Amino acid sequence: MTIKLPLENCKNIINIRGLSIDRKKKILIFNHNIGKFKFGQIMRMLTKKVDIDGNIHCSYCGRILRADEIYYNRIYPKEVGGIKIPQNLLLTCKRCNNNKGNMMTKFEYLQFINSNKKQKLELKAKVKESIEFYRKEMAYKIPKNWIEYVNIEQEEIKTSLVKLNNNKLKFEKEFYDKYKYLTTPIVINSQKYLLDGVEKYKLARKQKLNNIPVVIIENLKIV
Repeated sequence: MTIKLPLENCKNIINIRGLSIDRKKKILIFNHNIGKFKFGQIMRMLTKKVDIDGNIHCSYCGRILRADEIYYNRIYPKEVGGIKIPQNLLLTCKRCNNNKGNMMTKFEYLQFINSNKKQKLELKAKVKESIEFYRKEMAYKIPKNWIEYVNIEQEEIKTSLVKLNNNKLKFEKEFYDKYKYLTTPIVINSQKYLLDGVEKYKLARKQKLNNIPVVIIENLKIV
């Protein structure tokens, strides 16, 4: 399946240079001749929701947040394949963002903050063990219906929007050498533009991998 970005309550996203919304067709449009594509910034803006009382609350502890107090926490952490899309991001305060770390569920985190010191250490050890289990099994914790597989030898993936980070590429290579799979799926749109994960894509090409995991965003068009 493909994933649709939520385009409700996203007036502020128009402030990103090169980005616009076709509200009739319900698609996000990025003109790469006008601005620089910033995937993370766009995903954060789409995640930002205002509650019914006009305030923004931490998704974990419920504290009202000022604009400069907002953090974006991955529901499924990067350690188990969590990607930066609104379906995997929550608004949080700094304390909850830091404390949740790589815990894999909201239940785990709520259990953690209501535990004593010994119980917290035990829970952290359990989380670490779970993550290592998933990694050794070459498995992602994210919903399976988010992921498709693309043969990059047959499909032309367009990489013109993204810039390679050599430090990230080094990390990806070290991870692949140890676990034999990519840290997270790459993100593309229906036009086969690479939106996020260029280091993973370059590594996959170098390792001559064929079917690689991708998350496809349906309603983001590049013009």
